[in-house]
Amino acid sequence: MQGLTTHSNSRPKAFHSRISRRPAPQGNLIRKGDLWIAHPTKAGSEVIISVTANVGGKSQLVAQTKLRVRSLPDPMPYLSISMGSGSTRFKGGRIAKNSLLASGGVRAALDDSFLDINYSVLRFQLLAFDALGNALPESSQGQTSHDRQIRLIQKYPPRTSPLHHRHHRSRP
Repeated sequence: MQGLTTHSNSRPKAFHSRISRRPAPQGNLIRKGDLWIAHPTKAGSEVIISVTANVGGKSQLVAQTKLRVRSLPDPMPYLSISMGSGSTRFKGGRIAKNSLLASGGVRAALDDSFLDINYSVLRFQLLAFDALGNALPESSQGQTSHDRQIRLIQKYPPRTSPLHHRHHRSRP
């Protein structure tokens, strides 16, 4: 959930120290300077955040906001492929060997039409299969392809598609 800020042009800066917020029992709030970060306990439910201020020694309700929280889908792996003046996210299908090599590795993002959040890939695995059908796994730490993975792609015969990748872990 996005942080909620208490900064506003209509309130003096000294007012911030007298503001407190609390969610209903559906989660907790953490204050970082003028920023408040809400951590709901359950997705799919409504969370009510109340803002109170200490005015003249009395706690007074300033505002109340209802938010609906939803679960985020898992980030999806992709390759960043150069296309003329920009780049595109290649998410699967047939790809030219030159484009695969030029991508430099695997990226991950949560892209669900509402949010577009990039993640750091912690590791991924490239699987190739030899003529006998044996798997030849090559793992990489981080999102960048390492030398053994690049050599494996380079030596693979053209117009064959037994290369696969597994996206293991990522973080925002």
